[in-house]
Amino acid sequence: MTLRLKLLLPLALVWTAFIAYLYGIWLPDSVRYQIAVFERQQEREMHNLTESLLPLVVARQLGDIHDTLDSLRQENPEWVEVVLQDHEGRQLYPLAGTPVPPAGPDEQLHTQQLNLANDSVGSLRIRISHRALLESVAQSQKTLFALLASVLLGAFLALGVVLDATVRRPVNRLMTAARELAEGRFDAHL
Repeated sequence: MTLRLKLLLPLALVWTAFIAYLYGIWLPDSVRYQIAVFERQQEREMHNLTESLLPLVVARQLGDIHDTLDSLRQENPEWVEVVLQDHEGRQLYPLAGTPVPPAGPDEQLHTQQLNLANDSVGSLRIRISHRALLESVAQSQKTLFALLASVLLGAFLALGVVLDATVRRPVNRLMTAARELAEGRFDAHL
């Protein structure tokens, strides 16, 4: 086994273990954390939305309800479906007959009650897609792995150059000088 292989093999094993840890443990935890942060943000937005819709629902201002929810749906493309019902279960938003997209695998349903003095005034249900978030995280992961691969390749090349300059060349000069000394040329350059 060559000296270069003896030094590069442990480095390769350490990098392989590091990449396995990243891919098997850190990245899935990172995705779960990103989804949890996203979910908490959506819950806060839903709470604020229900607080702002409460007076509109109580006053039965359907035009303002529709304007508000239509504009919010445009601002939040991850909201796949929004349904607002009054306390009797009548649908206030969207209008009856509005097509509902089928549920996807990366979606979560959030429901928030609209309460006024401990009495239910209605409920708001929002189905939220995580697709854009997961695509963003996947792109970040690809960038991270490309960066790590570049660093690994750079480390191997740098170590190879350093080994060549500090070990291999001097050893080759020493071998050449030893060969010359063995042949009887005592003026060999060390």
